[in-house]
Amino acid sequence: MFTINKIEKKPRQTGNPARLTAALSAILLSLLPVQEAWAKCRADMQNVDFGNVDILSPQPAATQAQVSVTCQKGDTTPESIEQLFNICLAVDGGRHNTRQINPRNMCSNGICDLSYNFYTDPGHTIVWSTPRQGGDTINATVIIPPGRNSVTVNLPVYAKLAPPFTNTVPGLYTADFSKGSTSLAFSPKSSCGLASDRFEFTASATVIPSCIISEARDINFGTVQTNATNLQGQSSFKVTCTQGTPYKIGLQPSNNNQNGQGVMRAVQAGNPDGVPYQLRSTAGLNGTVWGNTATAQSTNNGVAGTGSGTAQKHDVYATISSVNNYRPGEYRDRVIINVHY
Repeated sequence: MFTINKIEKKPRQTGNPARLTAALSAILLSLLPVQEAWAKCRADMQNVDFGNVDILSPQPAATQAQVSVTCQKGDTTPESIEQLFNICLAVDGGRHNTRQINPRNMCSNGICDLSYNFYTDPGHTIVWSTPRQGGDTINATVIIPPGRNSVTVNLPVYAKLAPPFTNTVPGLYTADFSKGSTSLAFSPKSSCGLASDRFEFTASATVIPSCIISEARDINFGTVQTNATNLQGQSSFKVTCTQGTPYKIGLQPSNNNQNGQGVMRAVQAGNPDGVPYQLRSTAGLNGTVWGNTATAQSTNNGVAGTGSGTAQKHDVYATISSVNNYRPGEYRDRVIINVHY
């Protein structure tokens, strides 16, 4: 509810309106800092490009770009005078979400889940932000010496991806920093003053499909009698692939048999025996054979899966029909896990 306490009569205008306006303009101009009327600075920044990145790598991808700031004396300033500028560069969260600073996100096909950030230091500890959101800016002092009309300084910008990336699918990710997402402020004083220029750039990264193998454990048949038959062993390993990435797994014994039929050789010198075994993807003496004919396009006698961004466990089985005809001793073989994607 509004209450009107008093209505005043509008005073009658006297004098020359044009002259009054001109006088007020002159007064306002006289109150502005002289520096802004005869000097200027501008900024240009390189795009931040992470290139092809493997988000399953234990070391998150990092890159670096450069922002160039050029400050220039005004036409009325003698070249014999030194000029100093304090400059401050600020950036928000980008056009996708201006307020999302830590972390920022790049987008692919409308999905924005590749996290990263910009930093003012090579150790990636101080996030580059904006004072409006209580963050840190990139600050520098530009000095134009006598005899020069302008000076350009190049300032580094550091960037690093920010895991986890469980739901991040392979593809091209971008972020747009234009239309007011950045600002350059400059002043001859210790503070930077008001924003006087803007600069545009983009951030991008191409997430490539990738897989890693972990926690591969040995199959140990244990100590058995020389007349033992129908031996069975079991173990497992884990495969982590980027979200949505199809993969196929092949197992390759040291004899390079493509059907999972390996031979364990005696560890002891002078024992020429070899114990045959069969690799399988399901349990039992007649479990499904697990060989090494899989490709990225076809499973064949391998095992298939689809990446979830997290580790997926795969059990592997091995069978031995008999050890009746072999000398006592320790027997071993090495199996290579091949993941195609």
